[in-house]
Amino acid sequence: MRKKLAVFIEMVRHGFVRFAPFNVGAVLLTVSLIRWNHIPWNERETAVLPIALAYGVCWGMLTALAARLSLERRAARQRLQNAVPAVLGLLTAVVGTWFWCCVREGNVYYGLWRMVYWGGVTALAAAAMASLFGKRNRLTLFGQLIQSASFVGMISFATMLGGFLCVEAYRELIFKISGDCIEDVMIIVWCMIAPVFMAACLPRDDAPTERSRWFNVLFWFLTPLGIVLIAILYVYIVRIMYEGMPSGKMNWYASCALAGYLLFWLALRASSVRFFARVARWGWLALVPVVVTQIVGIVIRYQAHGLTTPRMAGMVTLAIGIYALVLAALDRDAKSLFVVTAVAGLVFTVTPLNIVDIPLREQSSRLRRVLQQYGCLSADGVLSVPDKPDIPLKDAQKLVSAWKYLVNRYDHTETTTNVPPVRPGVWYRASFAQGVLAATHAVRKNCDLPTLLKIDESNFELANDSKRYKSHCTSHYFHLDERGMLNIGGYAGMRKMKNSGDIEESRDERYYLKFSDDVTMLLPTSFCDVTEHMNRIREATGAKTRWRVGGLHGSYRIAPELAIWPLADDVALMVTEITCSINTEAKKTFSGHVYGFLLVKPNHPLYRAENDKRKKR
Repeated sequence: MRKKLAVFIEMVRHGFVRFAPFNVGAVLLTVSLIRWNHIPWNERETAVLPIALAYGVCWGMLTALAARLSLERRAARQRLQNAVPAVLGLLTAVVGTWFWCCVREGNVYYGLWRMVYWGGVTALAAAAMASLFGKRNRLTLFGQLIQSASFVGMISFATMLGGFLCVEAYRELIFKISGDCIEDVMIIVWCMIAPVFMAACLPRDDAPTERSRWFNVLFWFLTPLGIVLIAILYVYIVRIMYEGMPSGKMNWYASCALAGYLLFWLALRASSVRFFARVARWGWLALVPVVVTQIVGIVIRYQAHGLTTPRMAGMVTLAIGIYALVLAALDRDAKSLFVVTAVAGLVFTVTPLNIVDIPLREQSSRLRRVLQQYGCLSADGVLSVPDKPDIPLKDAQKLVSAWKYLVNRYDHTETTTNVPPVRPGVWYRASFAQGVLAATHAVRKNCDLPTLLKIDESNFELANDSKRYKSHCTSHYFHLDERGMLNIGGYAGMRKMKNSGDIEESRDERYYLKFSDDVTMLLPTSFCDVTEHMNRIREATGAKTRWRVGGLHGSYRIAPELAIWPLADDVALMVTEITCSINTEAKKTFSGHVYGFLLVKPNHPLYRAENDKRKKR
């Protein structure tokens, strides 16, 4: 034990010096995240430096790590091994920090730049992993890394629990401190201690390493779980042969099975246990039917709905998994797998082939083809709707799915034209879809192209039999001024008086609204008849004659004049969202919910009392 402890201490000490830029970055990452953790939520929009520093430092850490491992593999001079990672890591951290300081959260492209961030992290981490492979350790490297990661994970978890205990003891016995300290302990453990110790455990040369016996015990527990999962997938494949391919059912489980086998293949190729070695060598055969079924399911979904960002990301991941299976079948080196992963991490996030722009281009092409095929576009590419457009069901489904993907229906930002924007891209600008949206909005005062083309979505067959609820959601959002007040048709609204209510359908097919909050003192009756308002919204959003005959789940904008519901002489409701659902099983029960702001006349006692409080503050 003394010898093993001495070897471990020497390895850690040497690792601290070996990966000094990486370790300094881990400290800066931890400090910046702790600082960000203690910034109040209402101030985080302006105090962006800590989180921007964290993003940039993370890039810098991985750059320094990949550079050090690459230079070691090429037997570069010691000076270069020390200087180049430090310089590259510092430059990447500075550029990354500046970049993230310029990208503000809430900007329409913020989510897209986060995709670029994770793509860069994936590429750098995969490049560092590829640099660890040598000629002699190609079979044992990954198993050694898993063993080291398990050991570091246990140390980190024990340290975290001890830190929690110390924080709670200090809070209870000495001084009441903020609950954020619990999160600080987690940040210190998983952003500084774990990365630093894991880097210290990375091998220096390519000499094969023997694994501990407990390593085999771990996989003896995992093996039965993998066998059971494969058996379940096989039974499901047989069911598909008889019942057809349901949508969105198998992909996640099949991906887990594929990832589990790749873990076996990478970790146990050189195992001394014969059973493990055979599973690692020939287990890919059991996954061939599963992968083929996955591909068929993806093709079916693609033909029906086209590309989306999650679907394309899944296709890229599956392609990398299939490449790994080919390497396993040929018993080849796994180094190229990480090289491919590093390249894919950059290509599909930074370049024009990224997983945001390609689906936008493909969906725009689908929309254009259907519109052109049925004479809904003029010669110059402008929307021109025939008097009686006749679009078959299959093509109507393609048009509706492309339209719902392209139109950013949940962006309610005020614009000069009041036309909502299309889904944003990174390099690609969907000008064609934006033009169709503007033309639709000019005619209907909303973004409902399917209704303009007289497409009845209720005729669409549900692709998933498990979806028992058909619903229409109509949404409209008002933007309060800087005082939080509104004046609409003689009413005044108060921000704090946001209410919600349930809609009930009577036997005579009328709709009644009852608030879930205690505002009945403002109304002459507990139930308000809102049948007229519901029917007007139903007609405006293109639903069928009854809500219960409505089609698939969707979201629609309602005009301002349809959003004001007078409930009494001096009380009204400004509707912000309506959700109506129908259980299509057996009883076909109706359920509805309304969200909105309560509006009262300026001379109403409740309004005067609230206004007096506002003036005093």
